[in-house]
Amino acid sequence: MNELKLLLIFCSSSIVEEVMGILDKKRVNCYMNISDVRGVSGDMRRLGTNLFPGTADIILTADTEDKLEEVIKDLEGFIGRCDFKVCFKAMILRIKKAYL
Repeated sequence: MNELKLLLIFCSSSIVEEVMGILDKKRVNCYMNISDVRGVSGDMRRLGTNLFPGTADIILTADTEDKLEEVIKDLEGFIGRCDFKVCFKAMILRIKKAYL
């Protein structure tokens, strides 16, 4: 049995609609988007200030590892086609116990 995993995505708010569109295309039918997040990732600063403008989003979803690997593959393809630098990180995490 393919166990449930958590996909955690950090991305620039400027691309969140495209990211959620990929989730929809891959038929990920349950995810949560937390918007207006401020933070730092490497040299990308999204602090919502004049010096470091912009914000980020956090998207959480849980599914089988196989399905989440497919989602990440499509997300990587999208990020690779962007003609500008975007803040994007994705992690698949093990879920020790789920209460559904």
